[in-house]
Amino acid sequence: MGNEDQKYRNEMIVLIKKLSGPDGKRVSKQFEAVVKKQDAIDKRNMKRLEEIVRQYGWPTRSMFGAEASGAAFLIVQHADLD
Repeated sequence: MGNEDQKYRNEMIVLIKKLSGPDGKRVSKQFEAVVKKQDAIDKRNMKRLEEIVRQYGWPTRSMFGAEASGAAFLIVQHADLD
């Protein structure tokens, strides 16, 4: 889930840097498509994380390891939450 959380974020950063260039209009469409893909992943990850938290509690380092705990943080950070 951590890899999925980051799947399109680097591509988004590259596209943001190109938005003001001569291909801005084309890049804008590419950016929107990438954001849409990442949003779908973010929603799926958040749903799964909620299931994990309900079943096991927050994925702490001692219980799940540093990588999983860090991924959980990123998933919440990128979630569309109130």
